[in-house]
Amino acid sequence: KTIHYQLGNRYQPKASRTDLLSIQKYISSKASPYTTIEVANPSYETLMIDCEVGFIDQLRVGQYKKQLNEDLKKLLSPWAYDDQNSITFSDVMYRSQILLYIENRPYINYVSQLNITHTGKEVTGKGISHMQIVANPTDEYDFKIAGSYTFTNQSIIKVLSEQSIFVTATEHVIREHIISIPPVVLDGINYWTLETDFTVF
Repeated sequence: KTIHYQLGNRYQPKASRTDLLSIQKYISSKASPYTTIEVANPSYETLMIDCEVGFIDQLRVGQYKKQLNEDLKKLLSPWAYDDQNSITFSDVMYRSQILLYIENRPYINYVSQLNITHTGKEVTGKGISHMQIVANPTDEYDFKIAGSYTFTNQSIIKVLSEQSIFVTATEHVIREHIISIPPVVLDGINYWTLETDFTVF
């Protein structure tokens, strides 16, 4: 395999133009002469995790935040860390899957909040001749002009185009859950002060 990364973003794999043309030429040589072959890089749909967690060691919170941030990137864009001969891209992610992954980190005690933001650009798999410009798309042949979309807290997260793949956000939001302990109120006659809390007549 040959992997090139977009400038400044190692989490978005991108084949070079030379590779794309080479692949296109090879497939075209095997395809019907009446078939037009086009090869392109994917569109990227970003997943950003915002979670609040309890850590097992309060003295290492900073270290654990950085570790969880990196572990989430590995989960969502594993190819950036694992140099294998093949790469598999997911077109669906489950909120429960991400939650279980975080809970199973050895430095995590529990997860109190989990928010997932799914962001990308609208892509249609149909040719322009099949499209209709409408205010509110009603079927697969319609589309809205331009724009990006953002979804949050879906139970099942799917890419919205066959041309897209999931990638990690460059940074995730990791917050420590602080347990608030109400102050102890010392009350009773043993804690009262004469002429302040009561008066003797």
